Amino acid sequence: MKNKVQTKLHEKILNYISILLIVFIILNVSINFLYWSDGWTEMFWYCDFAAILLSLGILFKKNYLISSVLITAIPAQFFWILDFILHVFGFEGFGRTAWLFSWPVLSALPSVLVHIILIPLAFYATVIYGFNKKGVFIGFLMMAFAMVMPFYLSAQDDNINCVFYSCDVDFEHSATYSYLGMAAYSLDYLLFITLRWFFWILVVHFCLLFIFRRLFKRVKIS
Repeated sequence: MKNKVQTKLHEKILNYISILLIVFIILNVSINFLYWSDGWTEMFWYCDFAAILLSLGILFKKNYLISSVLITAIPAQFFWILDFILHVFGFEGFGRTAWLFSWPVLSALPSVLVHIILIPLAFYATVIYGFNKKGVFIGFLMMAFAMVMPFYLSAQDDNINCVFYSCDVDFEHSATYSYLGMAAYSLDYLLFITLRWFFWILVVHFCLLFIFRRLFKRVKIS
């Protein structure tokens, strides 16, 4: 009985956080749209649509959506968070979050919160609703969407999800950027980074399975 009450409490907390997260996404997209984005393609950013999927997964208790966000968020958000932390403590970092520190605090806050909260919230929700192994396949679809849609439908200078060139490279230097012989703005580069994301999604999937089976045994695996 006590466990059921605690679970209900956790579910209510998650629901409230999910609703707040959707509000932050709306703020984040609106601010970016008004200040520098080219328009509706702002929703192609992984952090924005993944947060919406996570919120829907929590609100409708769909653990396959929650698992897919957890699996993809860890590799997708790690370097953004690391770079942000380095900048906060006065280090140069990689450069991908440097622009945030030139914005007013209230303008940058929604973007920071969305990036910071995604992994811990997905993990918290996974502990409550369980880990669904089907999430890895949805994760592949999410990352394919995050790569292909911006490449064909968004402005190149937005470089949404780093599909045209590395997020650590300035737009001014992007024309000469190449990786392992693959030029920026090319289909070869897009295919390579997509396959690279697929690889890391698979690695994270199996690592999480190991963690939940060995360290967090209370988490239900389906």
